[in-house]
Amino acid sequence: MRSSAEVRQQLRDWILKRASKKKRVELTDDTLLVEQGHISSLQLLELSIFIGSLRGEPIDFDAPGFSPDSFRCIDSIVSSFFPEAP
Repeated sequence: MRSSAEVRQQLRDWILKRASKKKRVELTDDTLLVEQGHISSLQLLELSIFIGSLRGEPIDFDAPGFSPDSFRCIDSIVSSFFPEAP
């Protein structure tokens, strides 16, 4: 199992690779990803597939407690999809 720090770094790398060229700024764990224009709403589908690959299972969008806010920032992604990461 990946550590929380490893997951956060892999997410940050994925986001920065796809970030808008004019949005090259420091990306912290609480940076708002879509709201601040780092990724587009269309890229959220790609991001969800990447998260599934990190988890080793796809995201269940019908699961109780799932919320679009789960993709708001790296912190919310980790707490929503990697709750057991040390």
